Amino acid sequence: MLLHFKKIHMFLILYFFLFFMTGCSTKNIIDEKKKHIRQNMPVRGIWIATVSSLDWPSITSVNIHSDVLRIEVQKKTLIDKLDNLVKIGINTIFFK
Repeated sequence: MLLHFKKIHMFLILYFFLFFMTGCSTKNIIDEKKKHIRQNMPVRGIWIATVSSLDWPSITSVNIHSDVLRIEVQKKTLIDKLDNLVKIGINTIFFK
C-alpha cells in the first residue's frame, strides 16, 4: 500500500512539473510574438475628446431622457466612429 502511494505521489509531482514547464514555455512564445508585433507596427492614433462632448458623445444623444435609448444611440455612434477610423488605418484610440 505504501509503495502504491509513493508511485502516485511521484506521478503527481512529475505531472505538475511537466504542466508547469509547458505553461512557462508557452508564455515565453506568446511574449515574443507580442514583442515582435509591437516592434513592427507603427502607432497610428487619434484622440477622441469626451470633455464637453467635443468629439463624442453628441450633444443630441446626451439630452435623450431615456437611459436605455441614450446608451444605445451613444454605443452605435461610437461603434460607427471606430469602424470608420479602422478603415482609414487608425490602430490606436486615446480617450480624453
